Amino acid sequence: MKGSIIYQHYLLTLLLVLLIGCSLEEKILDESTGTELLEQADIELNIMAPAYGVLTGLYGCCSIFQINEITTDESIVPAKGLDWFDGGSYIRLHTHNWSPSNGVGGWGAMEGGIARANSGLFLLLERADLLDPNELRSFQAELRFLRAFYRYHLLDWFRQVPMRDELDQNFNEPPPVFNNIEAFDWLVEELETIIPDLKDHGDITYGRITKQAAYTLLAKLFLNAEVYTGTPKWAECIDACNAVIGSGKFALSDDYFQLFSYDNDENNPEAIFVIRQSFETNNKVFFTPSFVLHYSQNLGRNAITFNGYATTEEFFFKWDQDNDPMNGVQTTDIRFQDDRILASTGTNLGFLEGPQFHPDGSPIQDPQRSFMDSTFVQLDYTPEISNISNALQHEGVRVMKYEPDPEGNIFFLGRNDTQVFRYADVWLMKAEALFRTQQAGAFEMVNELRMKRGVPPLMNLTEQLLLDERGFELYWEGHRRQDLVRFGQFTSGTWAFKEVSEEHKNVFPIDESLLNINENLVQNPGY
Repeated sequence: MKGSIIYQHYLLTLLLVLLIGCSLEEKILDESTGTELLEQADIELNIMAPAYGVLTGLYGCCSIFQINEITTDESIVPAKGLDWFDGGSYIRLHTHNWSPSNGVGGWGAMEGGIARANSGLFLLLERADLLDPNELRSFQAELRFLRAFYRYHLLDWFRQVPMRDELDQNFNEPPPVFNNIEAFDWLVEELETIIPDLKDHGDITYGRITKQAAYTLLAKLFLNAEVYTGTPKWAECIDACNAVIGSGKFALSDDYFQLFSYDNDENNPEAIFVIRQSFETNNKVFFTPSFVLHYSQNLGRNAITFNGYATTEEFFFKWDQDNDPMNGVQTTDIRFQDDRILASTGTNLGFLEGPQFHPDGSPIQDPQRSFMDSTFVQLDYTPEISNISNALQHEGVRVMKYEPDPEGNIFFLGRNDTQVFRYADVWLMKAEALFRTQQAGAFEMVNELRMKRGVPPLMNLTEQLLLDERGFELYWEGHRRQDLVRFGQFTSGTWAFKEVSEEHKNVFPIDESLLNINENLVQNPGY
């Protein structure tokens, strides 16, 4: 009897944590046993919600973005006096000066997602007798995908993955750890196992996991297989991409910036895996514009801006540009800049360079330089950044890829759904796999995408041009570090304030605190 009470108390506590932590509309619960809660109808979405909810903290300015973008030529966060210094964390990321005692982060967030997925899977097993077997497997497949997605990032960043599953409730013992090859093989097998139980895109609520999301994650694994295991899997990558392309459920968009608009849940033919955001669910976590814009550039709203993130001079000048004396830097590539919000905000989408204006057309004052010069000086974003440890406030070209929500308030919290996997990435993954295996079609696929983006076709295709095209299409979406590693340019490449770094820094160190917790982890070579 005592054991039963303890077990019910455990279920009750776990369920309360799950229900309170989800982003769905919450129900008031009275006192009841864990068993009674599990017997409630239609509780499955609440059980799954915490594992989905972890995603909301991984994008925007945080975690995945920091690790995969600030460590590259696409993003930089220079300190401006004491502002944005933050103990030197952003500078360490950008200059590749991390260590086991000052790591890159990310581990705890991914392990948290894995734990929540495991908790959900454990609770679904408790409801197995109440569900149709096919329905049960479908719910389980969604959670297994999310668990695999979080483990995929651990593999990508650290090449080691702890492997506790939902049936292992002995939390006093550290979980076993798979090495790079073991983790890769497990991820592939896991995804191939769950795909038949996942629903197709369009047959399940938008924002939930589908077969096509799982095939895209498989394609990502195969695309980077040589990096992870030493053995290329280009043919398998092509097959996984073909499963998405051949589904007929996606297409390259005719409107690039609609993919990132505040209503990008509409007219979005490229959305494969997104993180839903809305006012109704209070899941308003996308705040990148606020973290990018200068303190004085609030787009005519009662909003706070933080003047943090920028792009490097090197990445900015990769674009095919003409410098128009009247209109600044221009390019025919529609991915570079778009003026659809100019009338309402005074600025454009994409790359923000040069003099900046309020919505009424009046110039924005740069208070720092105005004070230094004792006269009015207009805010003017420059590609050059003089000092990563003490930059001037106007330095650095800004990037505003996601449209600020016109109904958003402080921090520009809005309804923009974050694009985790989208069709153009699958398109370019297949093109790269074809290119690396010297098969026909890669050149044509890249040019088809470029024509969609208003760019003249390439005359030939090289490895560098292919990498550049991924940068132009996918900038600030959390893919750059992985691409640079695969193309051999993450450590060998140089950009603003980053010299050639040691090759072992293609993989991040395991934090010393983690080594003390789990004796099965080992420090990565070079650290």
